[in-house]
Amino acid sequence: MTGVFNVGVDVGGTFTDTVAIDNTGRLFVGKAPTPASIGRLTVRPDWQTYREYFCPGCGVLLDVAFEEAGKARRAAA
Repeated sequence: MTGVFNVGVDVGGTFTDTVAIDNTGRLFVGKAPTPASIGRLTVRPDWQTYREYFCPGCGVLLDVAFEEAGKARRAAA
């Protein structure tokens, strides 16, 4: 998979939520348990290369994305 993704990450105490939108407008969402060792979280040394597309703490954006994804799943069921 290649292309540009706009990514938002919201690291919470229990779960870490992510949302990504590719250059065609497709939406990808994910949720994973936040590890207990989150204090040791490291970021790639070259992360600033990608900072234009990275939005840490995008809680509101994630809430909207998850809500819309849930609506789409319910409508398809």
